[in-house]
Amino acid sequence: MQALYAVMRGKKVVNSNYQEKAIIISYNPLSNKFEVGYQATKNDKEWIYNISEIYTTSSYQFINKYITALSEYRTSKGLELIDAERNKIAENINIVYNLKIHTLPQRGTHTNYFQSYEFFYLRKFIR
Repeated sequence: MQALYAVMRGKKVVNSNYQEKAIIISYNPLSNKFEVGYQATKNDKEWIYNISEIYTTSSYQFINKYITALSEYRTSKGLELIDAERNKIAENINIVYNLKIHTLPQRGTHTNYFQSYEFFYLRKFIR
C-alpha cells in the first residue's frame, strides 16, 4: 500500500539504503496493461508514462488531454483514433483514477485505507 500511495501522490519512497527513489508505473489504457516505467513506455504515445499524472488533475481533464494528444500523434502517422478506442480509454483511465477511493476490508468493516491508522503510519516513510 505504501508504494501505491507514493505513486498516486507522485512521492518518493525511502529504500533499504535510506535513499529516496521515485516509483514510476506506466499504463496503456487501450490494452489495460501496467508496466514499470522505462524508456520505451516513456517514448510511446500510447502509454501514460507515469500514472501519477492521472491524479494531479480531474479525470475528465486528464482524459481529454490524453485523447487529444494521442489523436494528434496518430493523425501525424496517418492513423485514426476511433470512437470505440476513445471510449475504452476514458473508461479504463476512470477505473485507474478511482483506485484512490478504493476501500479495503479491515476488522470486519470497510474502511477507506487512506484514512486508516496503518496508512498514516506508512506515510512517514514516503517523502
